[in-house]
Amino acid sequence: GATRTPAPTPTPRGPAPIRGAADFHIVILADGLDESWFFETARAYYERFRPVVSGRVDVIDLIPFTRSLAVTVIATAEQVEALRNYFVDVYPNLWFDPITATTREEVAAVFDTRAQNGLRFG
Repeated sequence: GATRTPAPTPTPRGPAPIRGAADFHIVILADGLDESWFFETARAYYERFRPVVSGRVDVIDLIPFTRSLAVTVIATAEQVEALRNYFVDVYPNLWFDPITATTREEVAAVFDTRAQNGLRFG
């Protein structure tokens, strides 16, 4: 009889589960927010933690399944919930750290507090 070659096991999409600290940290700016929402509000945070900053969610696909990822998202309240649901479905292993964008001053206060207290995530 004919031999059957087993189908290859598909590689899972997105990052691996976090064990201890995440291998990578990305700050994602949701649609409608430009880079100034981070770079004008989070200078001390950026200097301390040096995350990758992107305006694109699909940058997560560049993280191999062998590495873990934490994502800080700056977004409106409505976008935070939509992104939370999306990440749970598509990238269940990543650490989701939302910051609700209401005003630049409020976002700056969150990042300043984190930087002063040595907290990468809220």
